[in-house]
Amino acid sequence: MVQVLVGKPVGAVVSAVRILRLLSKAKGAMRGSQIANDLGLNTSTCFNILQTLAAEKLVRYDSSTKLYRLGYGLLDLASSNAIMGHNISDISLAMQEISDALDVTMSLWRRVSNTRMLLIMITSSPRQTRVHMTLGQRLPLLVGSTGRAMASSLNLTQDELQNYFNEIRWIRPLSFDKYYQEVLIGRARGWTLDTGDFVNGLHSISAPITDKRGAPLLICTATLFSGLYSDERGEQIGRALVEMAQRVRPLAQEMK
Repeated sequence: MVQVLVGKPVGAVVSAVRILRLLSKAKGAMRGSQIANDLGLNTSTCFNILQTLAAEKLVRYDSSTKLYRLGYGLLDLASSNAIMGHNISDISLAMQEISDALDVTMSLWRRVSNTRMLLIMITSSPRQTRVHMTLGQRLPLLVGSTGRAMASSLNLTQDELQNYFNEIRWIRPLSFDKYYQEVLIGRARGWTLDTGDFVNGLHSISAPITDKRGAPLLICTATLFSGLYSDERGEQIGRALVEMAQRVRPLAQEMK
């Protein structure tokens, strides 16, 4: 079915959407003047739109640096049942089951650009100290166990993976050869592991939720403090994530 546009597009709305798209692709926060210049907008008009978006929490403004970035209000829209249906709630229940059973903090990540992924959901165990995460935070696409799971299911060449890898700042020195071998191991067994290379003191385990072609739709990640990790526990968590990913795959495909 072809959607027919009725009436004249509203210029301010079109400009607001262009601003949000530009910020979503930016590697960091941007100044209002840079946004106006990049989009060819009148500076005053751009400023007024940015301030309106900030008031609606779709954009965040840091008064000390005078920089803009995407706001958490977008997450409320993206994850609402009205937009995505009840599937997101059903996936949340599956994540909570793992949090409760295995005493881990669960997170769900979605690719939002060629270089970034977005945290869209968190569940935690009431019996363990929660690993602090912030809904709406964005990370480099291939970082941590989440990124290894993404890499294991993306159709990228080794050279392309290395280009992504070179952009990541790791807490501990990590060679690309070691990272690549961990990606291959993860691809074979269905789950990936980060032993504190990205965040010191935390182990994370991830599994991709893929479409019928094997491309990643979402990544589910279990995180725990490194002192609570053991290889046996890691295997148990990894198997649980793979089972969950297979179980919720039909739901994730409908959300695509």
